[in-house]
Amino acid sequence: MHYLKELIEMVEARETELSQLIRTTQASLGEDAGRLYISPHRDELQFYQAIPHGGKKYLPKDSPEIRRIAQSEYDRSILKAAEHESKLIRRLKLFYEHKSAHEYLYNRLNSVKRGLVRPVTEPDDEFVRKWLEQTFPQSDYPFGPEVFYTDRGERVRSKSEVIIANMLLKYEVPYRYECPLNLEDPEDYSMTAVYPDFTILRVRDRTELYWEHLGLLDNPNYLARNLWKIRTYQMNGYMLGQKLIISSETSDMPLDMRIVEKKILAYCK
Repeated sequence: MHYLKELIEMVEARETELSQLIRTTQASLGEDAGRLYISPHRDELQFYQAIPHGGKKYLPKDSPEIRRIAQSEYDRSILKAAEHESKLIRRLKLFYEHKSAHEYLYNRLNSVKRGLVRPVTEPDDEFVRKWLEQTFPQSDYPFGPEVFYTDRGERVRSKSEVIIANMLLKYEVPYRYECPLNLEDPEDYSMTAVYPDFTILRVRDRTELYWEHLGLLDNPNYLARNLWKIRTYQMNGYMLGQKLIISSETSDMPLDMRIVEKKILAYCK
């Protein structure tokens, strides 16, 4: 399951290649020229064209028909193989339906049988449901005077966090808002709790990612505090661009929704 998305992407890329190959080959095919037979005779080769209803037709070795028949035979073999592979790929995609084989089989069970068996791996929707239902202590850091709510109905601290939360919701990316994470302080090795703006579940490999939005980068104190925070993340193994996602803005350069969308598609799906 860990590599299922990459597998599907590879299969779909191959399907596109095959579709292009089939179209190109079909467009170049002329009338079926039959098959070419080559027979050694003394110190040279003799060429024959298979007659559709039986028999062979001799072709002089300098005949342009030899190359035409060989190419036609090759092109038709390529077309047949490409169509066969394309059919297998369609069946594979239908089987997986973007899920693992064991999840596919589990979901085919009726509700009674599901209650009687223990699945090899918990289905994604069940895993996500339990992940979202987990409770956690809220940050005691006070909210500001302005009130911002996401489409999911939770209060956040800024308009930019509303944008990020709603974009995650749009792409069906599970997230928690300000869920505490214990990190080791790189200076004194004590444990400290940080509250990532968003803890994200990347469903395809069930990995938790952490998204921090830096909304006041032109404030020196805010910048210094958050640079320490990012350093602490990375000293604990949450590397930027892997398990740590950063978005930012200043008073002169607001958050760009297009970049938020690109980050979600690149890291969270």
